[in-house]
Amino acid sequence: MAGKIHPINTFLYQLFFSIPILLAVSFLFEPRWVYRIDPYVLGSIFYQSVVVAFATYFVWFKLIHNYSVSRLSSFTFFTPVFGVFVGVLFLKEELTVSLMIGLPLVSIGIFFVNWKRAASKA
Repeated sequence: MAGKIHPINTFLYQLFFSIPILLAVSFLFEPRWVYRIDPYVLGSIFYQSVVVAFATYFVWFKLIHNYSVSRLSSFTFFTPVFGVFVGVLFLKEELTVSLMIGLPLVSIGIFFVNWKRAASKA
Protein backbone atom coordinates (compact mmCIF):
# COMPACT_ATOMS: atom_id res chain seq x y z
CA MET A 1 0.00 0.00 0.00
CA ALA A 2 2.93 2.36 0.64
CA GLY A 3 3.74 2.37 -3.07
CA LYS A 4 0.21 3.48 -4.00
CA ILE A 5 -0.07 6.51 -1.73
CA HIS A 6 2.20 9.55 -2.00
CA PRO A 7 4.07 10.44 1.23
CA ILE A 8 2.46 13.90 1.38
CA ASN A 9 -0.97 12.25 1.51
CA THR A 10 0.10 10.05 4.41
CA PHE A 11 1.42 13.13 6.19
CA LEU A 12 -1.72 15.20 5.56
CA TYR A 13 -4.05 12.38 6.66
CA GLN A 14 -2.19 12.12 9.95
CA LEU A 15 -2.36 15.88 10.52
CA PHE A 16 -6.03 16.04 9.51
CA PHE A 17 -7.08 13.46 12.08
CA SER A 18 -4.65 14.39 14.86
CA ILE A 19 -5.25 18.16 15.03
CA PRO A 20 -8.82 17.99 16.43
CA ILE A 21 -7.91 15.22 18.86
CA LEU A 22 -4.83 17.02 20.15
CA LEU A 23 -6.72 20.31 20.43
CA ALA A 24 -9.47 18.67 22.50
CA VAL A 25 -6.94 16.95 24.76
CA SER A 26 -5.06 20.22 25.26
CA PHE A 27 -8.27 21.96 26.38
CA LEU A 28 -8.78 19.22 28.96
CA PHE A 29 -5.27 18.77 30.32
CA GLU A 30 -3.20 21.89 29.64
CA PRO A 31 -2.74 23.63 33.01
CA ARG A 32 -1.57 27.00 31.70
CA TRP A 33 -2.67 28.99 28.67
CA VAL A 34 -0.73 31.52 26.62
CA TYR A 35 -2.32 34.94 27.07
CA ARG A 36 0.37 37.06 25.47
CA ILE A 37 1.88 36.51 22.01
CA ASP A 38 5.53 37.54 21.92
CA PRO A 39 8.50 36.60 19.67
CA TYR A 40 9.32 33.61 21.90
CA VAL A 41 5.81 32.17 21.50
CA LEU A 42 5.77 32.85 17.75
CA GLY A 43 9.21 31.26 17.36
CA SER A 44 8.05 28.19 19.30
CA ILE A 45 4.94 27.83 17.16
CA PHE A 46 6.98 28.26 13.99
CA TYR A 47 9.52 25.65 15.10
CA GLN A 48 6.84 23.13 16.11
CA SER A 49 4.84 23.73 12.93
CA VAL A 50 7.57 23.87 10.31
CA VAL A 51 10.45 21.84 11.70
CA VAL A 52 8.66 19.24 13.83
CA ALA A 53 5.24 18.80 12.26
CA PHE A 54 6.16 19.37 8.64
CA ALA A 55 9.80 18.72 7.82
CA THR A 56 10.58 15.80 10.11
CA TYR A 57 7.29 13.96 9.57
CA PHE A 58 7.43 14.49 5.83
CA VAL A 59 10.97 13.10 5.68
CA TRP A 60 9.91 10.15 7.88
CA PHE A 61 6.95 9.32 5.63
CA LYS A 62 9.12 9.70 2.55
CA LEU A 63 11.60 7.25 4.06
CA ILE A 64 8.97 4.66 5.00
CA HIS A 65 7.62 4.79 1.47
CA ASN A 66 11.10 4.04 0.10
CA TYR A 67 12.57 1.68 2.73
CA SER A 68 11.39 -1.12 5.01
CA VAL A 69 9.74 0.17 8.18
CA SER A 70 11.30 -2.61 10.24
CA ARG A 71 14.74 -1.49 9.11
CA LEU A 72 14.06 2.21 9.71
CA SER A 73 12.46 1.77 13.13
CA SER A 74 15.80 1.19 14.84
CA PHE A 75 16.85 4.72 13.87
CA THR A 76 14.17 6.16 16.15
CA PHE A 77 16.59 5.38 18.98
CA PHE A 78 18.66 8.31 17.72
CA THR A 79 15.98 10.67 19.09
CA PRO A 80 17.53 10.92 22.57
CA VAL A 81 20.98 11.29 21.02
CA PHE A 82 19.86 14.34 19.03
CA GLY A 83 17.96 15.62 22.07
CA VAL A 84 21.11 15.55 24.19
CA PHE A 85 23.18 17.30 21.51
CA VAL A 86 20.55 20.01 21.00
CA GLY A 87 20.31 20.49 24.77
CA VAL A 88 24.08 20.88 25.04
CA LEU A 89 24.36 23.22 22.05
CA PHE A 90 21.34 25.48 22.55
CA LEU A 91 20.32 25.14 26.20
CA LYS A 92 23.84 24.94 27.67
CA GLU A 93 23.06 21.65 29.43
CA GLU A 94 25.90 19.64 30.93
CA LEU A 95 27.41 16.78 28.90
CA THR A 96 28.27 14.28 31.62
CA VAL A 97 30.60 11.30 31.44
CA SER A 98 27.64 8.88 31.57
CA LEU A 99 26.10 10.62 28.55
CA MET A 100 29.39 10.48 26.66
CA ILE A 101 29.48 6.73 27.33
CA GLY A 102 25.79 6.10 26.67
CA LEU A 103 25.39 7.98 23.40
CA PRO A 104 28.00 5.94 21.49
CA LEU A 105 26.48 2.76 22.94
CA VAL A 106 23.12 3.71 21.41
CA SER A 107 24.83 4.23 18.06
CA ILE A 108 26.64 0.88 18.32
CA GLY A 109 23.34 -0.82 19.17
CA ILE A 110 21.68 0.64 16.08
CA PHE A 111 24.63 -0.54 13.99
CA PHE A 112 24.35 -4.09 15.33
CA VAL A 113 20.57 -4.22 14.84
CA ASN A 114 20.95 -3.30 11.19
CA TRP A 115 24.13 -5.34 10.67
CA LYS A 116 22.48 -8.52 11.94
CA ARG A 117 19.60 -8.09 9.51
CA ALA A 118 22.00 -7.46 6.61
CA ALA A 119 24.06 -10.52 7.55
CA SER A 120 20.98 -12.77 7.79
CA LYS A 121 19.92 -11.85 4.22
CA ALA A 122 23.29 -12.94 2.79
